[in-house]
Amino acid sequence: IPSGERKTQFAGHYNIVYDMSWSADDRHLASASSDGTVRIWSTMSNEQDDHHILSHPCFIYSAQLHPVCSDIIVTGGYDQVIRVWSTALPDKHGQLLREMDGHRGLVNSIAFDAQGIKMFSADSTGTIIMWKTDINRQHGADVDRWNILKEIRNPELKVIIFCFIYCCMSTCV
Repeated sequence: IPSGERKTQFAGHYNIVYDMSWSADDRHLASASSDGTVRIWSTMSNEQDDHHILSHPCFIYSAQLHPVCSDIIVTGGYDQVIRVWSTALPDKHGQLLREMDGHRGLVNSIAFDAQGIKMFSADSTGTIIMWKTDINRQHGADVDRWNILKEIRNPELKVIIFCFIYCCMSTCV
C-alpha cells in the first residue's frame, strides 16, 4: 500500500499469529495461530469476518495456500502432522483431505515451489522434507498421491530451528 494507510483489520484469533500466507491472486489471506486455528480471510471485501476457520488439535505454526489450486491450504504445527485442507465447499470449517506424517519435531515452516508441484516443510529438529505435490490442472490437486521425495536429516542441522523456508524461482532457500 503506497500510502501506508491501513485498509482493514482482521480480528478473530485468540492468541499469537505465527504465520500468514497470501493466495497467488491476492484475494485471500491465511493466518496460522497458537489458538489452534487457521483462518482464511477475503481481501476483496471490507468485511472483517473470516471466510473459513480450520480447527486443529494444537498450535499451528505454518499455513500455506497452494500457488495453483487456490482452494487447497497446507498446515503444520506442534503435533508434527502436515494437514491438507480444501476450502472449495461452502462449509465454513473446510474439509480435511489428508494428514501426512514424516516429521519428528513440530512443523514450523512450509513452502511451495511456484508451480505447486513440490512442497518443502521444516521442523524443530532441523529436518527438511521435500514432498511431491503434483496437481492436475483440470481436476485440481490429487492429494492422496502426494508423497515424500527426499528427507534432509543432517546432524549439523539438528541444532538449527527453521523459522522460515521459502522458494524463489525454481530454487528453494
